[in-house]
Amino acid sequence: MKHVLVIAAAAAAIVTGICHGAEPKYDFEEIMTKGHKGKESLLAKVLAKAASPEEVAKLVEYHEALAQQAPPKGDAESWKQKTGALLQASRAAKENASDENLAKLKETSNCKACHSIHQPE
Repeated sequence: MKHVLVIAAAAAAIVTGICHGAEPKYDFEEIMTKGHKGKESLLAKVLAKAASPEEVAKLVEYHEALAQQAPPKGDAESWKQKTGALLQASRAAKENASDENLAKLKETSNCKACHSIHQPE
């Protein structure tokens, strides 16, 4: 029983660190250029089922860092919802690259939906 409590406490600390105040590991530019931009991006590889396990894990790290950032423009609650959904979808795709999980990742990574609200001019 003690082990379960220790694991639960560690998981809560990690989640709290990711969501509140921890310094992002990656900046916007790296996340967008390496993670999302173009046909050779990590996102494109994951969606095409052509990414290695390490590349999928890196995409999840990018999405964790993105969720830690403050929105460059727009409402913080909208940012939290969009980046949270993206992070959840990338984690699900990491666990199981099913067509359903990849479709959700594609949906939540819609560039225009986020950029129209949060990208500075």
